[in-house]
Amino acid sequence: QLLTFGFISGVPLVPDYDKKLLIERALAKNEDYFAEFYMDLADKRFSLIITQPLNTPRKGSVDQFGEENNAWVKWAADPLLCYYEVKQTLTDVNVQLLVPRSGEVDCSEDLP
Repeated sequence: QLLTFGFISGVPLVPDYDKKLLIERALAKNEDYFAEFYMDLADKRFSLIITQPLNTPRKGSVDQFGEENNAWVKWAADPLLCYYEVKQTLTDVNVQLLVPRSGEVDCSEDLP
């Protein structure tokens, strides 16, 4: 939407990591896909990630969309928050800005 309505321009998007694709691949436990994603995160490929606010609580399987939530947290949210930190959360528009953490980061324990 930021690009569509002209709020920012000249920023290349990475469609391979669209949220829909990330969720789909997380539910499929696609290790090959996420290996590349984690390498890009570790290499600080992105100077800024714009996302909905990331929450990492796990839910029970009886909760509505509990298994989908847990797959998202395990495969995407936890690794994102390990390699990147929250720079700002804009609660009025439900957007969170993530920037690479400074220095070397070991996220091996946070990866599936």
